Amino acid sequence: MANEVILEGTVVRVKTTSPLTSIGGTVVTPDKWVIEVRSPDAMTSAYTYTNGSGDPSNMIFVPSTGNVYIDIDTTNNVGLWKVIVKALPRSGGSDTTKTKAVYDFVFHVSPLPFLDIA
Repeated sequence: MANEVILEGTVVRVKTTSPLTSIGGTVVTPDKWVIEVRSPDAMTSAYTYTNGSGDPSNMIFVPSTGNVYIDIDTTNNVGLWKVIVKALPRSGGSDTTKTKAVYDFVFHVSPLPFLDIA
């Protein structure tokens, strides 16, 4: 979803497009997903999903092994958005592969609907 233009008021789903895998190719769910959302007003919100206990804010969803998504409401917030999704191991966690990854998404929210120019 990098560099997309979205109409203001749309709920944007930022998600992994393929499952996270270890260097050996095994699909894994990391011990922790951390998603940072930076809105156009320069406010950064960080959400954490810990394997086994979930996300207390109910913002991050893990629908299957190695996949994650977050829904972002763009109402009244026009401009450039940046979302960083991090997969992190933790000491003593269940992900014995100690897999780490970072996904970076950028999208622009426009207040105007797209025009059909004939």
